[in-house]
Order: sequence, then structure tokens, then C-alpha cells
Amino acid sequence: NDRTTFERLWGWTRANLMVRSDELLAWRWEPGKRPAVADLNDASDGDILVAWALTEAAEAWDEASYRVAARRIAVEVARKTILFKDKNGALLLPAVSGFSAAERADGPLINLAYWVFPAFARLPIVAPEFDWAALTASGLNLIRRSRFGTAKLPTEWISLKGEEPRPADGFPPLFSYNAIRIPLYMAWADVGRQEDYAPFVALWSGPDRERLPIVDTSDGRTVEWLGESGYA
Repeated sequence: NDRTTFERLWGWTRANLMVRSDELLAWRWEPGKRPAVADLNDASDGDILVAWALTEAAEAWDEASYRVAARRIAVEVARKTILFKDKNGALLLPAVSGFSAAERADGPLINLAYWVFPAFARLPIVAPEFDWAALTASGLNLIRRSRFGTAKLPTEWISLKGEEPRPADGFPPLFSYNAIRIPLYMAWADVGRQEDYAPFVALWSGPDRERLPIVDTSDGRTVEWLGESGYA
């Protein structure tokens, strides 16, 4: 409930990340470089998080400008990054550019950590003409089908070119800092079944809870650790 800080954050974001020719945000800010935004591609999870934050702010403070901004971003996300009629259900591409079937031999590529489930329940407030619930259904379905290797964990980057999901080409088949958000967003939105959480619970139920393992899904080995306390 800190509107002053929220407005500062939103003002910075508008000035520094909303530099594309549409309503989406540049995905990466590098403060030590000039220009600080070298890549104008977006990241759909970031776009969704900003649209969701603006939706909540509009509801909390009855602020029309936040509602308008949330709608503009949400509509662009739906039009430019969601494939509503894919064979796998509604697909959220990770960005406007670089991940479609037309752009990659193993495309379309997805990252299941980009399915921000709690946002999908709220974005209909500002963009009701789009089927956000279809993303919740498709995300849960894909999570259930993306159980790779002995650990039964999803990789960060997944190819949907074939009949079943598989680890994407050119990326190590790791469960890492992206994929740990999958059960977080599921739990936050209170979606899924108990068995959907089981592989994550099994992975994180060991004695070492101060750091999280990066797992090679091809053989189930821990290849590295996420040692920063924020991950845990």
C-alpha cells in the first residue's frame, strides 16, 4: 500500500524499459553499459508481471491511468506472444521474437516458468476479451507432460515441435533458476493437484535447504547449486 514507491517504480519503468515501438517492455537493463538497453526484445513473463502489478494498483487505488496502462500491455501480450489455437492449447511464447516455429527448427519453444498463474486470474479485469484461463489449463497440462529423466523435472527451455514436449536444442537440459518459479506460481494461484508438486517437493526435501540444486534432467545429477539465499 505504498503508492509513492509504486509510482516511482512505474515512472522509471516507463522511462527506461518502455522503449519499443509497441506497449511491451525491453527485457534487459544493464546499468554499467551505454546504452543500458542493448536488446529491444521483450520477455513475456516480465510484461505479464508489470500488467498484473498495474491491474492490482488500479484496483487498490481506483486509478484509471494504471488500468489503461495495464490493459495496453495485456492486450499486446495476448496479441503478440500467445498462440491461443496451438495443438497443445494456449501457448505463451517467451518473447515476441526468437521462439516461434517459423524462427527455430525445434520451435515453438516455451519456458514454463513464464506461466505466471496468479496473474491469469486477474488480467481479465483489464483485458476480458482474451481467454486467460486457457493459459492456466495449458500450463498445468504441459507441466504434467514435461517430466524429464529420472528426477521427473522440467527443463528451463522446452521444444513443442513434436508430439510430446522435450528439452530444447542448444540449451543444457537443466532444471535451474527459471524453473524453480513453476511451483511458486502454481502455489501462489492455488492451482494444480498434489501430484503436480511432488517432483519439486522431493527435490527440496533433503537436509540441505540453504541452497537449491541445479539438476541435469538427463541423468538426475546435481551439477551446481543456487547458493544465494533469495532462491531458498
